[in-house]
Amino acid sequence: MGPRKGAAPLSTPAKAADSLAAWVRGLPGEVGDQTQRWALWAPVAFGLGAALYMTLPREPPLWAAVALAALTAGLTLTLRRASNRVGITLLAMLATFAAMGVLSGKIRTTLVAAPIAPRLQTARVVEGWVVDVASPGASGMRLLIAPVRISGLAPDATPARVRLTLRGD
Repeated sequence: MGPRKGAAPLSTPAKAADSLAAWVRGLPGEVGDQTQRWALWAPVAFGLGAALYMTLPREPPLWAAVALAALTAGLTLTLRRASNRVGITLLAMLATFAAMGVLSGKIRTTLVAAPIAPRLQTARVVEGWVVDVASPGASGMRLLIAPVRISGLAPDATPARVRLTLRGD
């Protein structure tokens, strides 16, 4: 039988897990290695900031998001001029990108804000156009309606779309 064809078996020994202390000791060197790749980490930081915004338990005011972005940008500029430590400046820059992600989420939420119908405990008459009949959910058929009028709601409090679930027949 001739020589065996195919890939050789894996001969790299499994590396033992480093301790946390060894990881912390190696962190400055790793940050130093990543300084040339900061532009690749910028969208990651921006996305993490947007994700952070989505996990907030309450909607923050716009001024808080603007203040966070301005504060981190000011810190980055100050560190860039005052410090010759590139790693710390780049971490501040990534924090600025994360703050811009939070601000972007807040601006988008503000731009698409629309009136939300309050949870009603009594039956209301909804006059409007059926826009879509969605697939049935666990509790019944779902309708998407563009309301013209909802009894008991002022015209300026009427939402642009209402999703209703029909229970039973």
